[in-house]
Amino acid sequence: MTLSPANCVRPAHLSTWIGISVLVIISTALFGVAEAQQDEFKQFSATSVFEKLDAASASSQRELVASWWDQHVTNSLRSQQPLEADIHSLLYLALKHSNQIKIAKRDPLIRETAIQEADSSFDWVRYLNSAWNDTSEPIGNTLTAGGTASRFNDLVFQGTGGIRRLTRYGGILDISQRFGWQDNNSIFLVPDRQATGQFTVSYTHPLLRGRGAAYNNSLVFLARVDAEVAEHEFMATLQNELLEVTRGYWALYLERAALAHQMRLFLKTEKIYKTLDARQRVDTQRTQLITASSALENRRADLIRARTAVTNAETRLRGLINAPELANSDLAELIPAETPTVYQYSTDLQSELQKAIQNRPEIMAAVQQVKSGSTRLGIAKHELLPALNLVTQGYANGLRGDNDFGGVFTDQFSNGRPSYSVGIQYEMPVGNRLAKARLCRRQHELARLQDEYARALEAVRTEVDIAVRELNTSYLEIGAKSRALAAAEAEANTIEQRWMRMVDGNGTAALNLESLLRAQERVTASERDYMTSVLTYNLAMINLKRANGTLLQSENVNVNIGCENGCKTIDLDKSGPSTDAIGSQGFVDEGVIHEGTVQQDFVNQGFVESELPTQATPIESGASAPANGFVPTDSVPTMPVNSLPVDPVSEHFIPSATPQGNDNLNYFGK
Repeated sequence: MTLSPANCVRPAHLSTWIGISVLVIISTALFGVAEAQQDEFKQFSATSVFEKLDAASASSQRELVASWWDQHVTNSLRSQQPLEADIHSLLYLALKHSNQIKIAKRDPLIRETAIQEADSSFDWVRYLNSAWNDTSEPIGNTLTAGGTASRFNDLVFQGTGGIRRLTRYGGILDISQRFGWQDNNSIFLVPDRQATGQFTVSYTHPLLRGRGAAYNNSLVFLARVDAEVAEHEFMATLQNELLEVTRGYWALYLERAALAHQMRLFLKTEKIYKTLDARQRVDTQRTQLITASSALENRRADLIRARTAVTNAETRLRGLINAPELANSDLAELIPAETPTVYQYSTDLQSELQKAIQNRPEIMAAVQQVKSGSTRLGIAKHELLPALNLVTQGYANGLRGDNDFGGVFTDQFSNGRPSYSVGIQYEMPVGNRLAKARLCRRQHELARLQDEYARALEAVRTEVDIAVRELNTSYLEIGAKSRALAAAEAEANTIEQRWMRMVDGNGTAALNLESLLRAQERVTASERDYMTSVLTYNLAMINLKRANGTLLQSENVNVNIGCENGCKTIDLDKSGPSTDAIGSQGFVDEGVIHEGTVQQDFVNQGFVESELPTQATPIESGASAPANGFVPTDSVPTMPVNSLPVDPVSEHFIPSATPQGNDNLNYFGK
């Protein structure tokens, strides 16, 4: 058989098609495997992943050693005079010199003066009135003066003095003595140069509207409640300011640590550049030198910015404290003397919630506001009554001639008998629309205050819940960041050793250089992340104490009441380092309402709800709320974990660097 050229080519075409088919089959198989592997990670159990994560975090927690940058943080970095300070000393200076704290502590003192102002309405009032009348009038009636006189000349003096007081039960007591003298040209004035006197006692007592100690002492009670609210607001502000000072201290610590990190990175890059520059005539490629030079200048700029960030952190901390002892950034370098801690702070949500209900000033202020609203509602109900007053008066008179005022005063009580009068006053507006409108207003105000009380409970529950969770999370995060830092350092060391062995002009060395520079940056970033996690944990411990209301007690902050120029003053002091002691603070005078029955009268006459609790227990979900909005309790209240819905209150305690809605407390966000 003769083979044609076409028949000779066929086997080659066949083998080509077979090869292409094999490649297609292999590619399809590999693509299917890769697609199957990708699909494998699209289906997973989040619960099992979290269980493995928690187990790994718990098993890998270990005691951390001091970092290499601690010595640079606590040592002087500039030529200025070093000034060491720890958190205890800075908080003490803030209590003494902070302008914000000075402003805040004035408010309760200002509001407390309203108590005495309201109570002064029951003080005795002394009064004295006098008048001299010299009359000379033509006579139009012979009976005016008698005789042949053409003008009537009359001299009259009246003087009245006494004391008057509004009683705590609504009555008005008035005791007065009046003296008079008269002399004229009338023949009918007998005796001449008359001296008169009248001793008067009058008392007006309300029988309906305005009666009772509760109504009449209500302004004193409301002023006292308002002063207590101001006290709680001051305590909340004080805790927030101390938290800000603590945050400023750890922010300074972080910036100084970041400066050390950046300085180390700069020195390493400088060494790489010098190594390449020295080998420039041997085997270093120009691209490698340019790459190293670019990295060096970028890190030089970062170092300049890091140095400025330290100075800015000092300035912000000084601005919070306002203490002259801290001078300014141009005269002294502020050096943190206290290092962060990494010991585990044990806590649980339920106990922290109970502490918060007992100690949070926001809850105490809300309770006082409900008391105030309940009192105002009782006043409005009372003012629906008509005015019905019993008016009584008794008086005794005396009369003598020849200016005998001594005899007049004696005759008042020795001659004749006293005179008296008794009467009733009644008044009621038609329709009584003003009182009814006020009643509706007070009902709405009390309902709003009850809602604000519930909101305060929800807000505190949310803050404590997040604070506890962030504390536990930040502690676990320290271990993870530590391991990430160790891995980044191992990677950088490996790449650096490889680069040192292959410093030549080929492309492999250039790739190793790029990898080394990126690895060094990852190490610096990991060092900052680790330091941030440690400081976040330390700040989370302080934030938890603020959230449960025990920050002042744990920091041993004392509120002392003094007196200057007859006015009360507040002096703040810090007796020692922080502890976990729990106590109470208070400085509103409890003895302003003098009569012991007054407080109980507020309950008996319906101006406040009976057994208003000093501490309050939140209402269980689904339960009907009492009229006064809270449940009285004689024991330490407990707050059900699931009793209150979550309320976004991030603006109250999440640091300003954290965007709202982000539960991760990035205390030191850039």
